[in-house]
Amino acid sequence: MLLWLYSVDYSDSDGTTPDNNTSTASEEADFGPRWPIVVGSATKDPETIEKAKIEKAKMLTNIQVYALAEKYDIHGLKTLARTKYLTLSAPYIFVCNAGELIESVFTTTPDQDAGIRAPLIADCALAVRQVLEDADMVDMVKEHGNFAVGMLRQVIKMWDEDLHKAKEEKREA
Repeated sequence: MLLWLYSVDYSDSDGTTPDNNTSTASEEADFGPRWPIVVGSATKDPETIEKAKIEKAKMLTNIQVYALAEKYDIHGLKTLARTKYLTLSAPYIFVCNAGELIESVFTTTPDQDAGIRAPLIADCALAVRQVLEDADMVDMVKEHGNFAVGMLRQVIKMWDEDLHKAKEEKREA
């Protein structure tokens, strides 16, 4: 927090890897899924797994900074943490235990604060089948009812959008 107070920035890197975050996401960014979720054979690739571990560590750091900024009502730091979280190039949410991200977000942020909750829910909703096939993730969904309700709402929203698109295509045909 002191680093942020003096430089209006902080590193979410552990120091062993370059900190390549370029904070470009706006505070009003779309809460929809930001990346394709990597599952299947790609999850066995050692390079993908290593990249996922690095990105997850950065995501956890940003979640912690966000929660701290929320607790002490430091809006600028909260916005920066959210922006860094949103701009991560991590298509690896299910490669390295997304449950840890969910646990961190849903135990450190207030229920009414959608800043980091909404994008995480949207990403998990995109891969709802993988969530339901993973016993640990199912336990996480059961434990955090707000996460489950949010994910259900996002799945319905995506389904409605697909249905609307199909109707529009049918009319045009």
